[in-house]
Amino acid sequence: MKVGDLVRQSGQMVKGLKVSTRVGLVLAMQEHPEWMKERHEGWVDLLGRTVTVLWSNGKVHETYAEGALEVVSEGMTDESR
Repeated sequence: MKVGDLVRQSGQMVKGLKVSTRVGLVLAMQEHPEWMKERHEGWVDLLGRTVTVLWSNGKVHETYAEGALEVVSEGMTDESR
């Protein structure tokens, strides 16, 4: 997953949660601080990086877990332009 990808909520992290039809654009991704990686290694591995998403309804969510999202369409890279 990278900035520019189209994503949706995957439903993988919460049992019984349906896959969302709403899509969003990844605006930013942030690694967790080192102290958090050391203290909560299992959680950090499960959740992944913190992702900022602009959803199709216009709302921006700044603290989405990477592990709760799936890529619908990859954004363009410098090589594909």
